[in-house]
Amino acid sequence: MSESARERPRPDTTGGSGEQEEMLTVQVGAGAGEPERLLHLSRPVDGMVRVREWTGESWNTPAVEREMPAEVLLHAFEEAARERRRLSEALYAIRLWLTGQGS
Repeated sequence: MSESARERPRPDTTGGSGEQEEMLTVQVGAGAGEPERLLHLSRPVDGMVRVREWTGESWNTPAVEREMPAEVLLHAFEEAARERRRLSEALYAIRLWLTGQGS
């Protein structure tokens, strides 16, 4: 491991609670004028998912963080799959995660 890799701070995924939050990481290939995306998704709570997102244009910047409805995210992943964009996780696994059924 290089010296710079050891010094890089790790992202806070505790949600402020001090406990490590379970996250699903999904990379979505570029397409339809959109950049490649990397998303860290928390488990849904009351239908809302905490999202941390980077794009191919912002790999070296802090993540954009927001909460989104799980059904909106699922629709976006289904649309990306219909457009034949590469997903790093199976759509079935993403669907299970976003509906609260996956592990």
